[in-house]
Formats: sequence, structure tokens, C-alpha cells
Amino acid sequence: MQEHLKGYSHVNKKAFEQYTTFTKQRDGLLNRREELDVSGESIQDLIETLDTRKDEAIERTFKEVSKYFSETFEKLVPAGKGKLRMLKRLNGEVSPVEIEKSARILKNRSRLLAT
Repeated sequence: MQEHLKGYSHVNKKAFEQYTTFTKQRDGLLNRREELDVSGESIQDLIETLDTRKDEAIERTFKEVSKYFSETFEKLVPAGKGKLRMLKRLNGEVSPVEIEKSARILKNRSRLLAT
């Protein structure tokens, strides 16, 4: 019986070599996964920072444009007031700009044109 088992001794060696190789591969893959998780978190943080900067830049630019629009509108329409308003959706995305005009100005303007 012992001699019969000796004939299979190379099988156990091969299994041990495979186990060692697969264990090293698994450890390498686990390390790589940790690195990728850390990188993913860094990328997510960068995206959030860039989104915040983008939103701030949009608001800053809009405020300047809105200011100049109001000034220009007052020059074009005597005693008139024009205002740009940025509407935001519930999810925080910026929607197209709406031009707001006072109903009083439109009434005064139409009265002037009618006379």
C-alpha cells in the first residue's frame, strides 16, 4: 500500500505549488483592489471639488451678467427694470435663464405707444 501511495507523491507536490501560486495571485489582487478603492475615493473627491468650483463659477458669472443686463435694460427702457433670474430644479441642476419684466413697465410702455 505504501508503495502504491508513493506513486502519487508528485500529485501532492503539484497541488501545493498551485496552492502557493494561487495564494500569491489572490494576495496581489486583494492589494490591487485596495489601491483601486483608494484611487476611486480620490477621484470621487476630485469630482465633487470640481463640481463645486463649476457651480461657483457659474453663479459668479451669472451675477455679473445679471448686473449688466439690469443696467443695460434700464438704459434701453426708460423707467424700466429688467432682471435675469436663474431657476434651479429640485435636483440642483441649473435651468435656462428667464428674463423677468415687470408688468407695470409693460403697461406703462403700452400706454405710451397707444397715445
